[in-house]
Amino acid sequence: MKIGFVINAIATEKPEYTTVRLALAAARKGHDTWLIGVDDFSHRADGTVAAHARSAADNHRASEEEFLESIQDDEYGCDDISIEDLDKKPFSFMEVTLGLAETDSYWTAPAQDWTQKKAFSGNRFRKDYPVNY
Repeated sequence: MKIGFVINAIATEKPEYTTVRLALAAARKGHDTWLIGVDDFSHRADGTVAAHARSAADNHRASEEEFLESIQDDEYGCDDISIEDLDKKPFSFMEVTLGLAETDSYWTAPAQDWTQKKAFSGNRFRKDYPVNY
């Protein structure tokens, strides 16, 4: 499966970041993983969304540090890909990792402003609480 992971920027990513660990875990399971910085997206003339994406060398048994080094290596794994070619789109993957059932109200509830936006605009908001499973 081809999976895209969106990160802030390739150059500033750290081995201990969750996205690197998720990408490495997926690669170890045999998936083709691509890391895409938020500024690496583009809109093609034909209307498709593309990205300058990076894939790691075939060192899936590597440590998180070695895996990220191969992602950040300009000599390996850089490619312009169409987002449509990914089996798991970067943003849908994030939703899948939430672990919510298809029937959860998250998927059908009306959109709401983020708590941060409510707070800084002077609106009332409910305090966020951690989820304990």
